Amino acid sequence: MGLFGKSKKAEDRAIKYNFKEDPDDLKNQIKNIMDLGRLYTRNEDYASAKEQFDSAFEILKQMECYPRSYDGRSLLGLRWQITSGLSYVYYFKGDIASALDGRLQEKQLRLQIRELDTRANPELAIYDVKQLIIVNTSIADCYRQLKDYQNALEYASEALVQCTEATKKWGLLEFADCYFSSDAAMAFILYDMGDFEKALTYCQEFINICEMLPEYLKTKEGKDCYKQMIKLHDLFQETVTDT
Repeated sequence: MGLFGKSKKAEDRAIKYNFKEDPDDLKNQIKNIMDLGRLYTRNEDYASAKEQFDSAFEILKQMECYPRSYDGRSLLGLRWQITSGLSYVYYFKGDIASALDGRLQEKQLRLQIRELDTRANPELAIYDVKQLIIVNTSIADCYRQLKDYQNALEYASEALVQCTEATKKWGLLEFADCYFSSDAAMAFILYDMGDFEKALTYCQEFINICEMLPEYLKTKEGKDCYKQMIKLHDLFQETVTDT
């Protein structure tokens, strides 16, 4: 039957989960269902993926009935993960408006999580900032695809400001990946708006960052991001040359 067939059986078991079981099992169960949802998303079975994430939301509601077993931060984190999973489902199936709605919800959840972490989990500060940058660039990309360039520029600009502020505090190397996603988001927006020259400056900004950080270019992710930005820069440069 193969991997996909086995996953379907697992999905059926997840949907039929007995919510009256030990609440300690709910967290593992919800993670298994989200894994299935991501698997279906990768296999482009978006209807089944959505079903999984909807089921995960139902389990989350059950978890919220056990306030002594789960802290607020954990529940917010799970809600964010499920919302993010659904956002990807909508995005890849081409429903950008629904993906945008999900991304905006994600941002609010990440802000709530950061507020909690500031008080109770300061060691997660860098992670929280990175997640906010990622969600801002994702929101910007959704607005770009909907041709709402004003909002797209607003969120991409916010992501870049966050990169700059975080770099001052924790260093450029720590946020090189974030600069890649933020610079690329801004470059695509400006390219779609017809401002090809300015789009190139954001490509070049990340290229310059990479060349300032030889240790970053030694990492697999650094090499991949650098190559992708070089390719994007060359593509945009061809457009400038042709015009």
